[in-house]
Amino acid sequence: MNFSFIIELVSKGKRTTLYTIRISNETKTEFEKFIDNKDVKNHRNFGSLVQRIKDVEERHGFRDYWFRYESDPVYALFWEKLRLYCLRWSQTIIILGNGGIKETRTYQENPHLNDCVEKLLYVSERLEKRIREREITINYDESLFEGDLNFNIGG
Repeated sequence: MNFSFIIELVSKGKRTTLYTIRISNETKTEFEKFIDNKDVKNHRNFGSLVQRIKDVEERHGFRDYWFRYESDPVYALFWEKLRLYCLRWSQTIIILGNGGIKETRTYQENPHLNDCVEKLLYVSERLEKRIREREITINYDESLFEGDLNFNIGG
């Protein structure tokens, strides 16, 4: 997998920050794709999952018990079969990806869900590299990434 992307701010709370990914040349972010997915939007637990995101962001922070471990460092915010995959960077910063309805035993058995996780793994590798090289830093006081969040591949 090889693609250019930008890490974009979704919302900044008092103690937490939500980011998402926009793949270059795409109009929607990965999180917008999730929110706009007709099957996801019509799922009986969609409202509950959206409310969980708001509750976790506003009141609780991104503590372990709100997430399901999927594949290091990918986690899922979930409500029954509904999955929103993310990178849980700390208790105050997460990067939202895409997701969907998990009808299979594992996400790997569903091509769409597997693709969602693979994209986040790719993003994590690139972000970790920039953090190691000190091109991006984490301001824990403000719960923000600082530095160039535009990842152009080959450019």
